[in-house]
Amino acid sequence: MNHQQHPQRAELCILPGERLSLCRCWLSKTFPLCDGSHKAYREITQDLVGPVVVWGKEEDPFTPPTD
Repeated sequence: MNHQQHPQRAELCILPGERLSLCRCWLSKTFPLCDGSHKAYREITQDLVGPVVVWGKEEDPFTPPTD
């Protein structure tokens, strides 16, 4: 992949309770989201690269909102 093919900055909003898997191998066709392309990469290189998984924090139902 050359510099012209690298994805530009992406901003994603993660909602409470939502889970996203973000690509770290740069091979995903849905970058910045993981599409599982790292599995083939791992077979070839024996590298243990995989996605970073992030979750939106659930709101604490016992804490009143601050305005």
